[in-house]
Amino acid sequence: MSVLEQPQSRRIAIRRGKFAIKRLCVGLLMLMIVSGLIFCATQALPGDITTMILGKDATPEQIAAVRSQLHLDQPLIMQYGAWLGNTLSGDFGRSIAARMPVAELIGPRIVNSFTLVIISMAFAVPVSVACGLATAFFKDGLFDRGLLGFSLGVNALPEFVLGLLLVVLFSTNVLHLLPAVSILSPNKSILAQAPALVLPVLTLFLLQTTYLYRLVRARSLTFSRRTISSLRN
Repeated sequence: MSVLEQPQSRRIAIRRGKFAIKRLCVGLLMLMIVSGLIFCATQALPGDITTMILGKDATPEQIAAVRSQLHLDQPLIMQYGAWLGNTLSGDFGRSIAARMPVAELIGPRIVNSFTLVIISMAFAVPVSVACGLATAFFKDGLFDRGLLGFSLGVNALPEFVLGLLLVVLFSTNVLHLLPAVSILSPNKSILAQAPALVLPVLTLFLLQTTYLYRLVRARSLTFSRRTISSLRN
């Protein structure tokens, strides 16, 4: 790298770092706003949470004790602050419906969701690299144009629409190869329920591959142009 290129590369790195920090701050701000709106919406729901917990036969003393325990006797901003502080410290509270800690309730489901993403990415990344390099090599050919049109069509569909189309294709009278409903048990390993994973993984795979391969293609074409330009010079 020449001496003149070093300051430019440093400025690009600084610009990207500032952009990443800005996006992170905006994301955190949006999370705060959305969590505040959802918190206010739950407070506006009809009914009394203490009555739901204790029942209609609860005494005023019991209701007051529960309200104090849940910070319901405090102003709304104090309630939100207590909830936010507990959430940031890892205490997500206790589910009234399931009668168990929320962390234990969502923990297995989060693990299953991450496993689903990892499986789909394990297939999507190598396929994206291969397709991106192939379409860059055969630029403007039939394969390149066909795959580009297919990828744009897939990415134009919302995720749920693509999922429904795959269900219609593979789980109805068209082919009927896979289960239409994938109900995973949080008490079992996601790998032990492999048949139910095919359609969700396929949906994520198509969305990820059709986007990532275009990035690889564009980067490969840019590298090729730079290489040809440097050889000519």
